[in-house]
Amino acid sequence: MCQREVSNRIQTFIEVNNVIKENKFLEIKFHDNELLIYRAFSESLDNSVSRIGNDCSYFDDSDFVQKKLEDLYQNVMLEEYCPSNNFVIRCFLNGQFYYSKNRLFLISELKQFVEFLRSCSKDKKNIILNNIYTRLDATERYPELPTGFNDDVPF
Repeated sequence: MCQREVSNRIQTFIEVNNVIKENKFLEIKFHDNELLIYRAFSESLDNSVSRIGNDCSYFDDSDFVQKKLEDLYQNVMLEEYCPSNNFVIRCFLNGQFYYSKNRLFLISELKQFVEFLRSCSKDKKNIILNNIYTRLDATERYPELPTGFNDDVPF
């Protein structure tokens, strides 16, 4: 919009927005320590979820997810392992899923991840959530049973 030649100027605000978005993620960098924290947490989360219902959705508000994780950490911070992986998974998934009870989720990983999220900008948090959800997208999906479904024969 600042070019002398009118023909070289960006014509609409939509074009301005697109130009900004193109270069936006190139500026966001993750340090090696941040990558290690993310990978440890996301791998534990991914290994905990065995199947996800077709109608299950992801929580897309990064501040909401962070608040849920902070509340969870406060409730389990004195433990070495999370009493149930279900608690951590429910911070990300809204719906039905199957999870492993045999894999234990370390509280130290949860703590590091919560501290990591606290230090991130909104854009960085969104990138983190998108990466977690991309991992979870690879998890097997199943059709959900209707609520109140009773498998008993009615006679």
